[in-house]
Amino acid sequence: MVRCAVCLLVCFYCVVSPTGHSEKDASVDWAGGLTRHVKVYKEGDTMYFECNADDKAVIGRIRWQKYGKGVWRQVARNNQLQSSPTSIYLALTNTTVNDSGRYRCADRKKVVYAALMLKIGHPEPPRNFYVRCYTFICLLRWQIPQYTGHGHSGNVNYILQYKLKNQDPVRRSISSTSTFIHLRKGIKHIYVRVWSNSTAGRSVYPIAYKIVIPPNHPINNDESQSSSADDAVNQKTKLIETQVTPITTLETTSDTSSVPTAMIVIGTAAVICCVPLLLTASLVIKTACTKKRHRL
Repeated sequence: MVRCAVCLLVCFYCVVSPTGHSEKDASVDWAGGLTRHVKVYKEGDTMYFECNADDKAVIGRIRWQKYGKGVWRQVARNNQLQSSPTSIYLALTNTTVNDSGRYRCADRKKVVYAALMLKIGHPEPPRNFYVRCYTFICLLRWQIPQYTGHGHSGNVNYILQYKLKNQDPVRRSISSTSTFIHLRKGIKHIYVRVWSNSTAGRSVYPIAYKIVIPPNHPINNDESQSSSADDAVNQKTKLIETQVTPITTLETTSDTSSVPTAMIVIGTAAVICCVPLLLTASLVIKTACTKKRHRL
């Protein structure tokens, strides 16, 4: 019984207080359970972000905050504009890379009403994606991004990632704006992503496409003979019509909180720990009650 009581206390503590981290740890759910959107901008841009509150009395107590050096600090007053009785804007003009970071709109009780992450000065993703699939290969081409990032100098490299059927994703670095993917038998579609990579860092989002290989493609024909990619190009093999569909990149941050996972793991462990002890305690109590009845 004592062990069960202790275990129940541990269970309650684990579920109610899953992290034990302080406000200073920004890796904890700093967005208050809200979606943390990632916004990407170039230097010199002007941006406005709205924070809404249903209660007019609350709007006077909420402020935009930025995370830095382990704490949340209120954004300068001239960067906060109250446009209506129930909304307040975060206004940033002539932005620089120093404006990058985590922002949230919260009240004095740390209730969060809006949250976002700004990334300024990163290169844009490649543009004008172009695909041509032949008998044995798919040729991929794109153009250099218009904005290559803060203080960039030199050439832009690219990171290509693609996934074929029943295979792990393949990722490689490319110095040019074109490459090829060697096709294999049984392929129905290929997922492709390409990031820009410059001295300013990697583009926050890639260009993403799904290449659909038709069922009648020669690569799926048993009579087709294998050939190297170079031979396929040199022989000018037959151009195959393929469907290329862009994949929308969601504006979500890669900085995901571990709180939900921790709660599930700890909660599961707590249940596994408590259930056998509860059953044992119930059996002991039932036996004791039965003996007492017999005595009476």
